[in-house]
Amino acid sequence: ESKLWYSASMGAPFFPANHRKLIAYARPFSEKDDSLEMFGIQSADAQVNFRAKTREKLENEVAKARENGAEVFFLSCEHAHSRLTKPEWISELKTLFDGLFESVTVLFHLRPQIDMAISAITNSVLFGQPLSKASFNVVKPTTAYYDYLGMVKKWASVFGDSSIRLSAFKNAVFPLKGMEAGPASIESDIIDNAEDSLTMGLDLSMIEAVMSVPDLRTRHIQYFQSYPVQTPLRLGIDRATKLQAAFFEDNAQLATRYQGIKASDLTPDWAPHMEASNFDEITPSKETGRLIEHVLERSRMVLLRQKAETHLTECERALARNNVDIARNFYASFERALNESTPEFERLRLSPDIKNRMLECKQKVS
Repeated sequence: ESKLWYSASMGAPFFPANHRKLIAYARPFSEKDDSLEMFGIQSADAQVNFRAKTREKLENEVAKARENGAEVFFLSCEHAHSRLTKPEWISELKTLFDGLFESVTVLFHLRPQIDMAISAITNSVLFGQPLSKASFNVVKPTTAYYDYLGMVKKWASVFGDSSIRLSAFKNAVFPLKGMEAGPASIESDIIDNAEDSLTMGLDLSMIEAVMSVPDLRTRHIQYFQSYPVQTPLRLGIDRATKLQAAFFEDNAQLATRYQGIKASDLTPDWAPHMEASNFDEITPSKETGRLIEHVLERSRMVLLRQKAETHLTECERALARNNVDIARNFYASFERALNESTPEFERLRLSPDIKNRMLECKQKVS
């Protein structure tokens, strides 16, 4: 077994396990993508500079990995599947690696297309996509998102057939779990979080709830994503087998042509699909939507109130140190947070302690 180094320099700001810099590096600026926005790339010239800096950072990290005895340098980006869809973009990505490694292996972590579809389509509800039976009409070999054979062939045309490895998706096991990563903090902070990202989609009741409050989908995504899946979406065995059967020949070619999986690895566990379809049970409700919207808004205001009180405390601490200018800034932040979190009529219900502290701080910073 080789000592593995999981890159810490190529990740997204909010999720370092997903190496989104690879997309921002390879996908041209003319093809708009949120990966470019994520790293502040606002022009083609800016992307040129970004590529140079990214290459430099990768060179430095690879050197550090070697110094620490790493023999395998691992990069991972689930978005490469859907964002790097042209051979010329993949070729651009290859320039990032040229001269840095003795060899490059491209690993594809694949699951049965019907399972992929249920996960992707239900989770897309969080981003404002409507959900209906028609949503699954795109699940076919001619759709790039589900065309595993076509995807692998494109990458093989750039890196070579011998560089391709296929891996079977197992929902409970992230492929790096148990491997040695360096430094140690990367293993705990990145790989552990990556395992949490594996999903089979949203719970049926959560789909219904999200569709009830469409304007809050993306703004409160963190609330919805953490809801446990107890009742997954089911298509019914007839629909599920028909959709998956369309991929039989392509999946057989993948298993024959490339290393790492058997055709059976891309055969779903049919047991969950044996139950009747529950699509018709999704019934978004305006009443439910209003209730959820109210609860989420109150939660937001509570958090803002807590933030306001924190600013007030910092104001008091600054005054205790005779730092009036700093105290004045904290009091201004307190007022802003209080105004946003507390309607005028509710100010009458502020505790006497808060009112007294407000008045004392206001007098001292005026």
